[in-house]
Amino acid sequence: MRAETRAVAKQQEGRLVRTVLGWYVKTREQMDLGPFASRQEAAHALQRHIRLYRGLNPRTGPATARMHIHDAETCQRSNCCDCLEAKELGLSMAVAS
Repeated sequence: MRAETRAVAKQQEGRLVRTVLGWYVKTREQMDLGPFASRQEAAHALQRHIRLYRGLNPRTGPATARMHIHDAETCQRSNCCDCLEAKELGLSMAVAS
């Protein structure tokens, strides 16, 4: 059980994203979870999400295929934390120029 707990904790690191609006959880479903006021709230939401969707939305490809390229211009997801990050980065770069 400890190995499973560690694997989930490692998985959380990549799926929890902090934005200007709060913490989000990346999902494979149409909508990311969030925003949450704290990382802990987001982590609890991820645990609930994993329990609810376990086995319903299997991964495609090998476990090593984790590279993700996101195009915020063509994304059709709602409440997408990757799009929010891209917009946030674009705004901060525009201000810095």
